Amino acid sequence: MEELKLKADQREKSTKGFLHQLRRDGKIPAICYGKGNINVVVDRKDFEKVLLRAGQHIIIDLSISKDKSRPVLVKSYQIAPIQKTITHIDFLEVIKDKPIKAQVPIKLVGQAAGSKLGGVLEHKLHKLSVKAL
Repeated sequence: MEELKLKADQREKSTKGFLHQLRRDGKIPAICYGKGNINVVVDRKDFEKVLLRAGQHIIIDLSISKDKSRPVLVKSYQIAPIQKTITHIDFLEVIKDKPIKAQVPIKLVGQAAGSKLGGVLEHKLHKLSVKAL
């Protein structure tokens, strides 16, 4: 599996006007939760490419300017209801000694024997909560 990388810049300001300006400039404000919460900003196009490849279930190598890279998961992201653009991202740093919880999608493979005979398969569980190191 390939290693996905994403560049981020640390941000100091977090006023409403400053965040709106970042979004107009094609950037997305984000926060990286972990050993120390860090406010960052990532490029919208770069994040959308990574999100299409990784989704929320693959570890991403987040390199923050003037800091070493951190392995992170996309914990959540917010989407503007009208523009359908991403407005904020929450990253969760993966720490080797600390277990994390993640939602893993369940994908059905093949066809059930009952479905082949005309039955209907009800797929009620779409995600599974997993806790691991």
